[in-house]
Amino acid sequence: MHKRFFIAGLLSLASLVNTAEAASQFDAPLQPYQKTLVAAVWNGSGSISTIGFAGSSWGIPDGKVLVIEHVSAKAVANPGEKIALEITCQGSGALSNLGLSQHELILTSAGQFEGLDRFVGGSPLSCYTSNAMIAVFVRNSSAPINGAALAQISVTGFLADPAK
Repeated sequence: MHKRFFIAGLLSLASLVNTAEAASQFDAPLQPYQKTLVAAVWNGSGSISTIGFAGSSWGIPDGKVLVIEHVSAKAVANPGEKIALEITCQGSGALSNLGLSQHELILTSAGQFEGLDRFVGGSPLSCYTSNAMIAVFVRNSSAPINGAALAQISVTGFLADPAK
């Protein structure tokens, strides 16, 4: 029992150190940022459909870098379907030197609610992006997809001026 608390404490400490290191790479002032986006309209056909949140939907001001420290997600879908989430962080325009990174967040089943399967996931994440962040949920089924679904993603971090 004590080992679990010790490990959790070490992980929390490591997360704080990583946050401090990330913050030191940027010019002050840092602006706290958190945002949740929700949608229920999935695009696709057959047994695969997607829903995405991109670019301006995140509201990242021009010339700023969003440093994501944590991401969490929730999705509901028809029974038997599977859900995954891919997050792409990249720079654009004058901040294209930020490069590109792609992160996969696997959502795990959290049981059923009102006849639909519920999936959740979350993770600390170091991700740097400008107004070119993309988050795409992929919904997969062994049968043609129809009916209700929902996708929600939340990010927490800070906005910063790029280092000069």
